[in-house]
Amino acid sequence: MNQEFLDHELMDEDGLPGCPLEALKLPRLRRCAFDLRTIVITGPIHPVQTFFQERLDGGVDGYNWKIQFGDSGPFVLKVFWDQKPPTPPSYYALQRECQAVAVLQLMQAALTQDNPSLGPILVNPHPGNWKEGYDNMLAFSDEWRRRGLLDDCASSPVEIITSMPRMRKCYGWIKIKGETLYQLPLLWRPPHLRIERTSRQIQSDMEYTALVYEYVEEGENDEAAIEESLNFFRAAGFSHTRISLARNWKKSVLIDMSDIIYAGGFGWKCWNLTARKVLCAGPRRR
Repeated sequence: MNQEFLDHELMDEDGLPGCPLEALKLPRLRRCAFDLRTIVITGPIHPVQTFFQERLDGGVDGYNWKIQFGDSGPFVLKVFWDQKPPTPPSYYALQRECQAVAVLQLMQAALTQDNPSLGPILVNPHPGNWKEGYDNMLAFSDEWRRRGLLDDCASSPVEIITSMPRMRKCYGWIKIKGETLYQLPLLWRPPHLRIERTSRQIQSDMEYTALVYEYVEEGENDEAAIEESLNFFRAAGFSHTRISLARNWKKSVLIDMSDIIYAGGFGWKCWNLTARKVLCAGPRRR
């Protein structure tokens, strides 16, 4: 959990030029390129009318607000409670999410670049252990594609990856002070939550690393579309948390990126998640 996961390079609007092997092995999320002087917190994701109403915008990992940068938006700001690694076996949510998003952005670059020197992305569609999952992730790299490292795997089935399902866009990380969040209108301020016997609170005297995400409107989830995303995550070497809840998906798009673990991440295990399990899962907040 001491692995570096933040890149101070600004996130380019045009995306990454390629998918280098070393970047996959040590994924780091780039910094948000928006002008932070123009950030405005415009309110909660789910409006609250009274101080005692249940807050739906926070969970075990962090708290969310709707924001704009000047006239651009809306976006979502996710502020993480933990700003340093917790004691194992707890995971470091900020690190997990940054790594997962960084790997997905690298994979998106691999799928969109036009380079005739690169071969296809070849994976085992049902990795049965960590090594197979990790190899699947590395199969997206420029180096593995040039060498066709999974091309002659006779012992396992091979699938060609040519596209990625719809993913929530992340615009990178920013820093925000806790005191800024306590200057918000009373019903917008970060509440003191107790979730799964754990106390969660933003400290006014701390600076927090937060992620800026695309705002996805509420909408119905489709089982087949979720299954397509889950199949991609599995084939790309990802693992998952104990369960991914239906409320962590909107319009069949995964909203909570802490639900997945990249192949080199803390807590990886073999995949056993299905869309049916997601849609039947209860209201645990993340």
